[in-house]
Amino acid sequence: MKPLYRVFLLLCTFFGASAPAYAILTALELNDSTDNWTAIQYLNQSDFFNDEQAQKDGGDIVGDADNNQSGIYKRYDYGADGIASADDAMAFRVRLANDSSSYIFVGFDVETDDGSGLVGPDGVLDFYISINFGQSQPKQNTLAFLDLGKKPAANNSPSTTSFGLYSTFRTGADNDASTYANLSEVVLGGNEGYTGTGATADLNGDGVDYFLSFQVDMLSLNTAYQGITGNSNTITATSEMMMVVGSSTNANGIKQDWAGIDGATGATLPWTDSGGIGGQIYTAEGTSPVPEPSSYALIFGVFVGSLVFFRRRR
Repeated sequence: MKPLYRVFLLLCTFFGASAPAYAILTALELNDSTDNWTAIQYLNQSDFFNDEQAQKDGGDIVGDADNNQSGIYKRYDYGADGIASADDAMAFRVRLANDSSSYIFVGFDVETDDGSGLVGPDGVLDFYISINFGQSQPKQNTLAFLDLGKKPAANNSPSTTSFGLYSTFRTGADNDASTYANLSEVVLGGNEGYTGTGATADLNGDGVDYFLSFQVDMLSLNTAYQGITGNSNTITATSEMMMVVGSSTNANGIKQDWAGIDGATGATLPWTDSGGIGGQIYTAEGTSPVPEPSSYALIFGVFVGSLVFFRRRR
């Protein structure tokens, strides 16, 4: 066996357990199994039970401590052509303690286009997606893009978030609204793929939980992102980003629940603080967090060490 091929096998063995896998989808089923979604990891558990500030279950994000039944998921769909193109879509799923009548917000800190490649270290969100789904009147069910309001530079922690409506993507009055959002009870062995130890459809003990799932096409997402930020770069399947999730009883601010913290603890800390609630950095399509720079250094060290080892054995 040639030395370089041995090196390749060694690296595969060493890192194979954590190597991400990608699913190429031809259609996105918003209510299918969580096995087909990526659970977003936070510094703490994805969310705690009964910790919403407004005490309104529809906005209480819930997730277990082991991340077997997460509170937040994402998914990337390559569209009908199966390749990265304008018909791609990005989807999100939030687990709620009850059927939702609250606003759910996903905030994005996307890699910059200034040549620095920084994501997260500045800790300032770029834009939001909001959804208000489950209302009795279809016209009240809205999926929208939000800018950073009057103080864009201040969006660096839960307590400093602000936003304003940039554009409405879909409303419940649109004929195709059901293809962009879905609100369904959690069903073990159905839309909840985990059926192992501790599996339950009611994480906080007050009734069956719900999944709120929604998607936006990448063309619309990029139009909003570029219009809000003034950046010329395009978010693609491989773009790195940090995502934060919260809920509120109204569209004026995130005042009900934040994924990743227990109640208001840590709400004043920056996203990037070790005690804050900033999520791990992912690519849009990635099923595992992007390795920290130290991890790349480790990979390089193993590779170089392997070369030296096999060269000495020749």
